[in-house]
Amino acid sequence: QHGRIHKPFIGIDRDFTIMQCNDAYLNLTGLEKTRVIGRKCFNTFPCVHCHTPLCTLRQILNGRKRVECDTEKERADGTKIFCILTATPFMGPKGEIVGIVEDFKNITDRKAAEKAIRESEERYRSFIKNFKGIAYQTDSNFTPIFCHGAVEEITGYSEEDLLSGNPQWEQIVHKDDLPEIMRRFEKLCKNRNCVCEREYRIFRKEGEVRWVEEIIQNLSDGSGKPSMIQGIIYDITERKRTEETLRKTEERLLRAQKLEAIGRLAGGIAHDFNNLLTIINGNSGLILDDLEEGHPLRTDIAEILGAGERASALTSQLLAFSRRQVLQPKVLNLNKVLSETEKMLKRIIGEDIELKTLLDPDILRIKADSGQIEQIILNLAVNARDAMPHGGTLTVRTENVFLEEEDCRIMNEARPGKFVRLSIEDTGTGMDKEMLGKIFEPFFTTKEPGVGTGLGLSTVYGIAKQHEGWIHVYSEPGYGSIFHVYLPALAGKEPPGRKEPVSLEKLQGAGERVLIAEDEEGVRRFAKKALEMNGFMVFEAANALQALSLFEREMGNFDVVLSDVVLPDINGVQLVGQLKEKNPDLQIILCSGYSYISSQWSIIREKGFHFIKKPYNAYDLLKAFKEAKKLPKTTENANGKKVS
Repeated sequence: QHGRIHKPFIGIDRDFTIMQCNDAYLNLTGLEKTRVIGRKCFNTFPCVHCHTPLCTLRQILNGRKRVECDTEKERADGTKIFCILTATPFMGPKGEIVGIVEDFKNITDRKAAEKAIRESEERYRSFIKNFKGIAYQTDSNFTPIFCHGAVEEITGYSEEDLLSGNPQWEQIVHKDDLPEIMRRFEKLCKNRNCVCEREYRIFRKEGEVRWVEEIIQNLSDGSGKPSMIQGIIYDITERKRTEETLRKTEERLLRAQKLEAIGRLAGGIAHDFNNLLTIINGNSGLILDDLEEGHPLRTDIAEILGAGERASALTSQLLAFSRRQVLQPKVLNLNKVLSETEKMLKRIIGEDIELKTLLDPDILRIKADSGQIEQIILNLAVNARDAMPHGGTLTVRTENVFLEEEDCRIMNEARPGKFVRLSIEDTGTGMDKEMLGKIFEPFFTTKEPGVGTGLGLSTVYGIAKQHEGWIHVYSEPGYGSIFHVYLPALAGKEPPGRKEPVSLEKLQGAGERVLIAEDEEGVRRFAKKALEMNGFMVFEAANALQALSLFEREMGNFDVVLSDVVLPDINGVQLVGQLKEKNPDLQIILCSGYSYISSQWSIIREKGFHFIKKPYNAYDLLKAFKEAKKLPKTTENANGKKVS
């Protein structure tokens, strides 16, 4: 009892009345002594066990020699404290229990600390449970001693697998990344308290490749030697995929911008070339027609005309690449176009290459310019032939395809919907990834200098884009190439059969009065000469203002107006619109060699104006005049509606 004198204690009788207490008890409870002595203990310093069988006093009275327990007590001011309560019996002279002695130890601070530790541990457990990465530690010998977190989600292995060293982490790392990882690891071990970040690939247990980011730290002891390595590993596969998608998008954008810039340049050059070629080819044709058979100049003029026609084909390729080619689309059956070009294909590819055609008999219709589609087929066939210098097989296939959103993710420029797919497959040398990224660039070629222009595939690309389609290429070195050309499918009727060419005699004029509006003087002179030689009366103007003045001077007495779409003051569509208002019976023929007219094309078709593309020769021009005569004359009534 003497050892307890400095602890808070009370002495109580068998009825639980407090008979004595010390100052330490009064300090603990916050009570005055007058409020303690003579009062029941459970009223002065109550606890949650009062009046229950667990009450220490009852246990002592029931024969226990000593009872010790943690208990929550309530002070006089209402605050709760935790105590260790120790109760022992107070014996009388005959050995009977006459009272009980209780002493108290305040453990409130310890309880608060224990609670804080528990809460901290709970937070830690919750963090580890919900941690999306892997936290690990190794000893100085790099043996794993701790591993927790999303281990199985990231690696496919359990924590026990990695802690047992089966497999070791080096066996999980992608073999291509392992040398760099080991180099960095060795560097880490030589530097004390060093932190390193790195990204690399791993193989999951089932073989799937995942990207991870690791933050690793080398902890050293007092001597500077490594004592522990700890780190965190995160799965960054989705981030890497997003970055790769963004990178490819940026590459496509840069490539598209580069092609667009080159396309604008090519289109501008082709525009000027078409005017020059109209002059060269047109006048060469007129001269050739005037020269008698056997004339010494016929051969020279024929050479000039042939070169001009080849230049015209090259210009057409430039315009097709730049998507500024003037298209004349019709409803087509792709199988028929292929059938008509099959003989030409066989001549182009040669006898050492086998040609296979696999055509879907139920192929859907497309709306396209047949000449441009033939250009796609021939260019891809020539490209395939050059890839098979020692012979092989060229397979041409048509089929209907329906693309969904998922299909479009693996093809650049693709979109969902119904399409007709033209496939050109060869068994040639194939291409690597670097070459695949450049094949549609203009003037890019793998051929020797002087062989080819490098415009073949860029032309195909331009034509496909102008027809609202795209191209997808599969190729590997040594395994050949497959070019898939996707064109929008169209439900339409069979295209009409080809018409026999009209003889020049049937294209002669009968004194019709023609107004030519053309700013290129050479083109204007050629058109005037060609028409006048064939029975037309021609008036010429270098721009729209001159044309309007001439029209007023002649009081609108014209049968046909031939106008370039691109004029230096106002465009030709606006000009002929004004002339039409003055003379509704006018027949209109517009011409251009450049699809700057694309914004005007809908108006041209809506108004029913005839169109001829540059470069043209005398026959093309006369044929256009003949066809323009067949068009119904249109006027507008008072309500602005067209009347035929």
